[in-house]
Amino acid sequence: ANDVVFCGRILMFLAHFFPLSERS
Repeated sequence: ANDVVFCGRILMFLAHFFPLSERS
């Protein structure tokens, strides 16, 4: 379960650096 939470935080972290909404 910890791996899932950790992966989720990574996605949120990357989302701030590489906002997919702006690329679209």
